[in-house]
Amino acid sequence: MLQAVDGTKITTYGVRSCTLNIGLHRTFRWVSIIANVKQAILGADFLHPFWLVVDIRHHALLDSTTHLRINGLSSGLSSGILHARPNPSDPFLSLLSEFPGVTQACAAERPIKHSVVHHIKTTGPPCLPAPDVLHLNTYESPIRN
Repeated sequence: MLQAVDGTKITTYGVRSCTLNIGLHRTFRWVSIIANVKQAILGADFLHPFWLVVDIRHHALLDSTTHLRINGLSSGLSSGILHARPNPSDPFLSLLSEFPGVTQACAAERPIKHSVVHHIKTTGPPCLPAPDVLHLNTYESPIRN
């Protein structure tokens, strides 16, 4: 059962598994409660496990894992809800406007039109390139005695 701040019961209709992409270069899988509310709400129960922090002063959502931020707009409501605002100079903005389903929440709920499943099997630690070694005798020093 969900309950509003004033104590009234909020009607719920079940749960839905969603994959959210909110512009922080990673996806967020979450099971949301479908409820009879006017505004979708992402609360502390969503923010905390993903290490997301709301920066109210700067109207931004900060990702403590990737150290990225997404700027928002104040909704004008007294609750202080923020809405994500894309960067107008982003070269992919026009492409995303052609395919709005890419950025919609719960996009995984649409019927899948194929049976392809991708798996990448790995073993051992992640592979990293070896650091380049700078041999001091190869290059002339810019500082001369």
